[in-house]
Amino acid sequence: MTYSEIISKTTEVYVACDIHSFPVNCVEIIESYGYKVYTYSYIKALYPRLYDYCRNYSTDSFKHTGLGCVMYNDACNQGRILFSLAHEVGHIALGHVGEVPEFEDLADAFSGDLLASFIFIVHDHC
Repeated sequence: MTYSEIISKTTEVYVACDIHSFPVNCVEIIESYGYKVYTYSYIKALYPRLYDYCRNYSTDSFKHTGLGCVMYNDACNQGRILFSLAHEVGHIALGHVGEVPEFEDLADAFSGDLLASFIFIVHDHC
């Protein structure tokens, strides 16, 4: 996947979710794809084994396609949380299924563009 394809996917998300301003609301975007969003502290209290599974996979966030949910570490700072949620939006929007190392870099690139789209920055003369 090329960077221009990532920009195209990001633009699709902007249009589909009617995004016109920053910062984007990643929780609303994730929910628009039919996923639920939970904090790690919530999952830890109700489902300790699922929490351990998530934390062993990532200290920041985790998308579980089978359960249809995204979980994130609410103990992180707001910037980290925003990036982590945008990263998970990337996995969803790019159709990532399974654990492929290349997917992480693609989701990171998508996240960066979603949070600070070059197109919108240039358009708004930022």
